Amino acid sequence: MDNKIKQIGIDEISPYVRLVSYIETTSEIFYVPWRMIYDYECYYVTEGEIVVKTEDAEVCLRAGDLHVMRPFIWHRRYAKTPNIKYYGIHFDFLRIDRSSDFSTYTEYVVPIKLHKSRVKENSELSSREVYEPTDIILPLKMTVEEQPKYVFLFKNMLEHFRSQKAGNTLLLKADILVLLAYLAQESTVAEPRVSKYRHNAVAQFTQAIADSYNEKIYLSDLSLQMGMSPTHMRKVFHQVNNISPREFLINSRIERAKYYLEEGKLTISEIGTEIGYPNVNYFSRIFKKKTNMSPSEYRKYIYGKNRETADPQFYWCDAANGTAKNEAENGNEKREKRRFTDNHEN
Repeated sequence: MDNKIKQIGIDEISPYVRLVSYIETTSEIFYVPWRMIYDYECYYVTEGEIVVKTEDAEVCLRAGDLHVMRPFIWHRRYAKTPNIKYYGIHFDFLRIDRSSDFSTYTEYVVPIKLHKSRVKENSELSSREVYEPTDIILPLKMTVEEQPKYVFLFKNMLEHFRSQKAGNTLLLKADILVLLAYLAQESTVAEPRVSKYRHNAVAQFTQAIADSYNEKIYLSDLSLQMGMSPTHMRKVFHQVNNISPREFLINSRIERAKYYLEEGKLTISEIGTEIGYPNVNYFSRIFKKKTNMSPSEYRKYIYGKNRETADPQFYWCDAANGTAKNEAENGNEKREKRRFTDNHEN
């Protein structure tokens, strides 16, 4: 079937995204029968193990593994652990003939719901031309080196796919291009720097932080849940991700704050509360430390400098109480640091 795959240069890539999903399920429910797909599919696993079988190979995906299935290859998948969590996307690198487009729900989801053991090939779709870049390796399995940036990317991709905001089609194209850049940068032959067990634990720990960015997060509790001491988890987390757990949490919150600021539905005070910083002054300080702009400056940067069209309530938080905020901020900052020490064990 490779004769249907046409090679293109990197400068010709213009991705088209059909589906982005985040799945939390169990081994009893997760079922992908023998089937053929007609575009490219990418999995990023955040918890559990998924076995992927083709007619020529078999791999086991664990937390922190990325997987790309090329079109026109017979394959199936099943869960090896009771619980699994993963991101999934369907896309083309280039879409020229729109008449050959199709519904992922009809072609992929319905057969799974019908519990077919083998999905019949769609002869019309199996003859469609697809395009693939020549200089990028598409791995059947790759253990990524820096998990936080992949979590950020897939979470943003999911938001862009679900949102109806203008420009999201372009953002999805950009997301795929960023993913391809990451793939190009990754070494597929390097030995993992930590054991598979620890890599799996760190991947789950990373996803737990990303999912709970707006809550109080205690390193000691999460580490013990993953079977590691807080000190060892912090060391291995930094070894895998090149960032500390605390910095990853802060970055997760700031990225979410940017999204809310761009969306424009919440005041700055409400955004701070939503992401886990109820003290608006402390939130503004952390945000400016990370972005070199206050939240209001960032919002003005996004929406332009026309104050007549902006809602005045969005810009109040930096205007008052500037001299009285240092003590509260310092207290919050100390408490934030204590959440990621080994002393918070009951």
